[in-house]
Amino acid sequence: MQSYDSRGSWFLPGTPDRVVRGILKYSPATGAELVIDGLLEDLDSPLELRRYDTILGTMDDGTEVTLYDTFMASVDTIVANQVFLGHHFRGRDEIRCLKIRAEYTHLNEWALLVGHDIWTGEQTRLSGIEVDYHQAPTEYRVLLTVPHHEVLYQSNRFTAYLEIVCTPPSLRAVQTDATVKQRAVIRLVFTDPTALDECDRLVVQIRDFVALASIRPVHVSSLQIMVPSEKPASRPWIDVLRAAASPVEDNKARHRMLFYYSQVRSRISDLLDQWFGKAELLEPVRALHSVMTYDRAGYLELEFISIVQALESYHRRFRQGRYVDDVVYSNHVLPALVGAIPIGNGISSEFRDTLKGRMRHLNEYSLKKRIKHILDELGADLCEGFIDSPKAFAQKVADTRNYLTHYSPGLKDSSATRSRLLVLALKLKIILELCLLGELGLTHDKIVGLFRECSKYQMSLKWFRELDADSRAQQ
Repeated sequence: MQSYDSRGSWFLPGTPDRVVRGILKYSPATGAELVIDGLLEDLDSPLELRRYDTILGTMDDGTEVTLYDTFMASVDTIVANQVFLGHHFRGRDEIRCLKIRAEYTHLNEWALLVGHDIWTGEQTRLSGIEVDYHQAPTEYRVLLTVPHHEVLYQSNRFTAYLEIVCTPPSLRAVQTDATVKQRAVIRLVFTDPTALDECDRLVVQIRDFVALASIRPVHVSSLQIMVPSEKPASRPWIDVLRAAASPVEDNKARHRMLFYYSQVRSRISDLLDQWFGKAELLEPVRALHSVMTYDRAGYLELEFISIVQALESYHRRFRQGRYVDDVVYSNHVLPALVGAIPIGNGISSEFRDTLKGRMRHLNEYSLKKRIKHILDELGADLCEGFIDSPKAFAQKVADTRNYLTHYSPGLKDSSATRSRLLVLALKLKIILELCLLGELGLTHDKIVGLFRECSKYQMSLKWFRELDADSRAQQ
């Protein structure tokens, strides 16, 4: 998403004859704001600041613009959470997509199948471009083979494609340089016009899939939509501008990923079928996992609590975690427990209600048992090297979560703090990511192989072992 700064004329959908001039400014870091020279409508007082669902505009170059979900930051400044360049929408209900094109940070490293082959005039292949300027060859050739789009996933609702877009060099009278760029793009083609909310959910689900594969933060760096139109559009693709994180290039990203496209290319459709099919169940798990992936603001206690909640939610949604069948518990066990509460003897009705409320959940596994159950499922070949004792690890997680939730003095000594808390949180993050690989339908042996080949995981395990060795040496 590029920065944008342009002057135009603006009005509200209900009052198209009341037009004001203004400048639309946008940058990925700060989002969009409109600085207007007048008022879109009369205000009851100069201090009144209003919200507008939609503001329409036409730039001086003729581009139609829709500002969506806006609010007045001051009398002459309006902030827009979304900008649609290339179309007028009177409301969000009108935005129904036929196609979407989305680019993501780290998608290139994850998805690209080919690179540039660079040859000298002597037919010697270069590793990068390392030239001896005193004996430079007289000819360079750059060979770039761009594959056609590939189908990643297909359902009765939409088809997802991976496209490799190639940008050729600009031609000049005197050619002093030649830059050829390629980038990976995800294109979604819908069977029927689809509401923007549903499209947004799919864009986020794909983002989270790439984030899991690359085990690093992934952001939408560019987004375009195509909508039904009764008249030929001068620009069929509508740019969607939102505040977004700046792309971060990482030359080592591909080598530190959990898996990349070529490793799962033959069964990518099956993996995405599992991912999309379980999206609703995984939504809170992904949201909690993102705290440790995206929101690294230094609040380690919050990160730990979030990743524990993510694992607990995952186990509750995919493994249930009940001692007995719910029907058996509700019809037989719970009535017996409630009936055992003494009547009288100073026991108030409020206390009885509290006991009844807690008894309703006694059939569920404790956090300690859930963590232990997850570790047992992963198996010793996955836990080996960073979980010495599943039972002791689960106990430490439970004690630390309980202390950070209630701050009971009696749990302080048994909870993890400082570097140990960070290690505990990182181990839980790895455990959750391994569980998510299982939900994609990967076999246990495949997960073990990816885990052992992932340099980022192995670097973390090495650090865990060094920290354990230092701790033992200090005892």
